[in-house]
Amino acid sequence: MRVLLPQHPWGSRRELLLEFPDHWVVEVGEIAGAGQSPLGDRDIEKALREPIGSPPLKELARGRREVVILFDDMSRITPARVVIPWILQELEVAGVAEDRVRFIAALGCHGAMTRSDFVKKLGEEVVSRFPVYNHNPFGESVFVGETKSGTRVFVNAEVMGCDLKIAIGSVAPHTMTGFGGGGKIVLPGVASFETIEEFHKKGKEALGGRGGPFSVLELLRGNPLREDIRDAVQMVGLDFKVELLVNGRGEAVAIFAGSPDLAHKAALREAIRHYRAPFIGDASIVVANVFSKASEGEIGVVSSLPSLTPRGGDMVLVCQVPEGHVTHYLMGTFGRLSKTPLALKIPLPKRLRQLIILTQYPEPAFCDYFDDPERIVFVKGWQEVLSLLKDRHPPGSKVAVYPSADLHFFG
Repeated sequence: MRVLLPQHPWGSRRELLLEFPDHWVVEVGEIAGAGQSPLGDRDIEKALREPIGSPPLKELARGRREVVILFDDMSRITPARVVIPWILQELEVAGVAEDRVRFIAALGCHGAMTRSDFVKKLGEEVVSRFPVYNHNPFGESVFVGETKSGTRVFVNAEVMGCDLKIAIGSVAPHTMTGFGGGGKIVLPGVASFETIEEFHKKGKEALGGRGGPFSVLELLRGNPLREDIRDAVQMVGLDFKVELLVNGRGEAVAIFAGSPDLAHKAALREAIRHYRAPFIGDASIVVANVFSKASEGEIGVVSSLPSLTPRGGDMVLVCQVPEGHVTHYLMGTFGRLSKTPLALKIPLPKRLRQLIILTQYPEPAFCDYFDDPERIVFVKGWQEVLSLLKDRHPPGSKVAVYPSADLHFFG
């Protein structure tokens, strides 16, 4: 059997062909919306001019003095560049001068983007015409209030200095908030380090181990993180949100725009159908491909491990990221002796014999995200993967392949 997997999300996109031995039983679990066609210009124009629960953007923009457009970073495949020309057109119609508009990357505690990153996300024309900034979680921030649960919210001063706040993001499954998108562009997106740390600590304590590919829908209810996010959006005064859904190739296939709360709710209803994948159980080999969130490859491991048979087996993580793992100042790794406040350490279950990472760009520091790095091996070619697996998995072995392991959920 042959399976094609999308690769290189921010470079020259291509597909990797995996050929499996005929004597293995191979099943593919892909998200429902993987093959959906990309949006056309009319779809985007209609969404902005007939928004959900909000006046059209050109009406919101009239009389505003300073405008900020927030966007997510390279750890999300969100194709903001397809929406931005239409947003700028609406601002122009409203009489907003170009020199009153700026873009800010809502990084949370992630590392800074470069100009070339900005171009990939926003397009060369936008980067050449408008000031584009990274959010600095350690920099100047403004206290906007406390959430109902008591989280003190400090937000980027440049954002709070604008009287029209627009944001572009995408909605996809998330192991802490159920789904991302929505107000996450604000909290943690443009919050201070201290606020983000408090936010995550509170969530970690309250969730008590909940999260993962089977509990995404459960996390949408009674989740203190989602409640904090909702409060933060109101305190910050986010005016207009554009939510996108993406297919298996990272193309925008659905758009919901308008009131941050109502647009997100509409996007969620569709996202639950769109990102659901069939669960393949009792597999002795699990192949998890990451593309849309490839710089956080551990997501593919966590989301796909449940498929591994209790009798024990192997996992192959396909992760082609020339840029490497995203820098994370709160949960990331900076060496054996340099610990971050909430360093991520994923337990590898005993039934996992080996985590094989198929990549042209090995990154040994990535092993720091797991509790047993001795079971992790990097290989550069599929034939080398097969040579490791063939002797351990006889004819009739079941193989689960997840082409969108960083986007899917089961349930």
